[in-house]
Amino acid sequence: MKTQTVDTHRNTRKPRSLAFFCLLALLLAACSSPAPELAVQPQAGGHPPVILRMVKREQVSDGYLWFNHDVYFLDPDGDAAAMTYVITSSSLTYTPDFKDTPIEASAEQQRVEVLFTETIACWQKMELAYEGRIRDRAGNLSEPVLFTISCTAPQPLDTRPLLISGLSTALPIGLVLLLGFWLLFRKRLAERLPALRSMILIFFLFMLLRLLQLVIHEGGHSLYPLVRGVPITLYVHPFFLGGLPGRSSSVPTSGRISWALPPPSRLAC
Repeated sequence: MKTQTVDTHRNTRKPRSLAFFCLLALLLAACSSPAPELAVQPQAGGHPPVILRMVKREQVSDGYLWFNHDVYFLDPDGDAAAMTYVITSSSLTYTPDFKDTPIEASAEQQRVEVLFTETIACWQKMELAYEGRIRDRAGNLSEPVLFTISCTAPQPLDTRPLLISGLSTALPIGLVLLLGFWLLFRKRLAERLPALRSMILIFFLFMLLRLLQLVIHEGGHSLYPLVRGVPITLYVHPFFLGGLPGRSSSVPTSGRISWALPPPSRLAC
């Protein structure tokens, strides 16, 4: 019997050739596609803010002399963050504490022109001067701008609007109460005097509670400046008048609380 040998050796060159051509194709595709370029972002904070000009205005409102300093500035990088302060001269017996005021204008507005208004009022006789610098997020500071306040004497307070407002509110309420009292007790003459006495006592009790509430509330606010040695005057009243609220200091308030100076109203728009 004759046997026939069969060659079982596979051709290994074909898979190797295919792998080689695949690697070559991938290499050619990678070399032909351009490498992505890295975008270079401009770094903020390279230029300090620039103060263009300042306009000072004065006005009398609610018996106080107000000083308004309009500061116009720009920031080429658009990253102005806050206005900082340094006291240069003061006639006060204590050192005022000025906190930085944040600037909320957008970067686009800062690159053109921004108005920052520094507002403060006279509440006693004094001479005060302090410098302001605009600081950006990188720590750069602008050139200083000088704010000056000269308060000779407190302005007289016009009480006529307060009296007119109080009377216009109290008269209608009083007429309604009198009408209700007359309707309730017009046929009960013997009960009129005790009822009237009770209403008056309740009214004065509410005034006493209001006075105690203001003393505790405003007295608590006064503890902080008192510990720091800042002179402060506590005055309260039991009257519910919108134009004459209870205060722990004889200073006008228009924003955040500052015990060293009247709370300023600083705007950046």
